[in-house]
Amino acid sequence: MPEPTGPSVQLTIVDRSGVPAPLRDKYWAALGSVGQLGTTARIDLGRSEVVLGADAGLVASYAVLRDDMVGSIDPVVGPDGVTIIVRAVLTGEVRRTFATRLLPAYGVMVGERLFWWGWGAALGTDPPDLDRGAIWGIDLNDEDSEPRKITPSLTEQFGRDWSRSLLFVSDGGRVIMSTVVQTMEAAKATQVIDVASMSLGMTIDGQIAYQLVDDIALVRRSEDRVGLLNVRSGAKVGSPLDVFIVQRTFAGTKEVYVQHGRSDGSGVDITAIVLDSGTSRVVLHQPSGVITSFLSSELSTPDLLVLLERDWEPGGDGSPYGPFALLNPHTGDLQREAFVVGTP
Repeated sequence: MPEPTGPSVQLTIVDRSGVPAPLRDKYWAALGSVGQLGTTARIDLGRSEVVLGADAGLVASYAVLRDDMVGSIDPVVGPDGVTIIVRAVLTGEVRRTFATRLLPAYGVMVGERLFWWGWGAALGTDPPDLDRGAIWGIDLNDEDSEPRKITPSLTEQFGRDWSRSLLFVSDGGRVIMSTVVQTMEAAKATQVIDVASMSLGMTIDGQIAYQLVDDIALVRRSEDRVGLLNVRSGAKVGSPLDVFIVQRTFAGTKEVYVQHGRSDGSGVDITAIVLDSGTSRVVLHQPSGVITSFLSSELSTPDLLVLLERDWEPGGDGSPYGPFALLNPHTGDLQREAFVVGTP
């Protein structure tokens, strides 16, 4: 399929078979495309833009220059920095644009609020890493809004040797989280951004925190253990869970879910940990030697976990293709190939 010269949208939109009603208005992003889960609505940005975040029928992206010879992807920098473009997924209509002085690294959108952080300054500043790793946000619902700086730069807060994890959503969309690290075994803190106020809500010192529900966080207790922590009192909740590697996590309302390798190498589990007691149970075991389905934190709900059965790949028409399974976390019932995005 020829590479499109610019963003294009799906013209014929129908309901996607097999998608339950609670998942209908969630949005997937893969291979330069963004779409609505419950319908075939999709926008394809091609290779000339990178998605920063998508939700509520909107996608935010920025233009890049690619050099396939060396494998580089560099944001396009204009006189005011990097321009973020916000479009409607359904029509491709540009809703607004704004400039950021950061070179964007990772972002996430919750409703019409966009959050992101960057590697460093897009424009010359003194010092050049003035905003390195600072988290910024903007309320896209307010047409007069401008980007606001939510946290200081990593250099200002912690020094030059620290980096930042991805931004991810937790606590039912109420918070954004990111861990400040040197390595995944050396955490300085996990910062928690309150979505409603677009401000730093709390800092969990010395912890890699994977999820948060109210005051209970799922944290790494040691290299091969995770467990629950009351972030207000500092008290540990229940016994730790032995893990070989943490792959994916998701926060429900009464439990958190961890997809992890078993320490004995016998496969991959999705384990539920009860928030008020710390007790755990295996919801799904995938034995070694089979293709692992990956938990989608972005698409799951507390009553229905969404699993990508194989990694995204180009489909027959060049658009992203991915088959999904549905897992009931309360009963363990698994529905394989419940629905498909794209065509094989």
